[in-house]
Amino acid sequence: MLRKFRIVLAAIFFIMITLLLFTPVDALHSWFGWVPGLQLPQSALAKNFIAVVAVVVLTILFGRVYCSILCPLGVFQDIVSWLGGKSKKATKNYHYKKENYWLRYGMLVVFAVGMALGFYEIACLIAPYSIFSIVLGNLFGPIQAWINWILIASAVIFVVIIVLAWRGGRTWCNNICPIGTALSLFSRFSLFCLVIDKDKCVNCGLCEKQCKAFCIDSANHKIDHSRCVDCMNCINGCNKGAISYKWHYTKQTAKNNTK
Repeated sequence: MLRKFRIVLAAIFFIMITLLLFTPVDALHSWFGWVPGLQLPQSALAKNFIAVVAVVVLTILFGRVYCSILCPLGVFQDIVSWLGGKSKKATKNYHYKKENYWLRYGMLVVFAVGMALGFYEIACLIAPYSIFSIVLGNLFGPIQAWINWILIASAVIFVVIIVLAWRGGRTWCNNICPIGTALSLFSRFSLFCLVIDKDKCVNCGLCEKQCKAFCIDSANHKIDHSRCVDCMNCINGCNKGAISYKWHYTKQTAKNNTK
């Protein structure tokens, strides 16, 4: 149920943002114009600190739902990953990978320094909404618009993201994306989170094989909530009911949330 609810919400936000980028219809902007205001770091640059605080609070409460519902590039990767799995006529089998600490936080530092020094165009080349909006917003624009290094660089990065998503799910989100890494500082302490019940778990590894964020260590019954994007695939994949999403800030959960 939670997975279906998440997919429906993600589809709604994705369609709204895509329509805004593709169509100049004034009515759409009147109806959906508030949606881009929730995107980071655009909301910060626009000094819309209410939106920034709202996303942070949302993350503290429920984890990285921003990445799985509000971020159009994240949802787009889910679509690409799903199509990649369908093309092989088999379900993708993911597996746990240790956090690439230096790459993740190195990219966050690069992004933060770029923003602090005013190199917004360069910094936004690795920001999810910027990449998505630049590429899709110009997809059907005049051919002259492509003579722009920012657009060309974004298009190349967009293709790289497609390849990564096709082959490995949320690889970009948990290794490169600075917004995902920034939110992970809060999501590791989220009040609601996915929890593995050791008493029900039979160590079959099905949950780990469904985790496109590579954050479930089924052998040790641990979930790295700094990388979990709350897609809920693991709940759907566990036929023993050993994984649940709930308020569970116990000592065990706190231990699993920290490295």
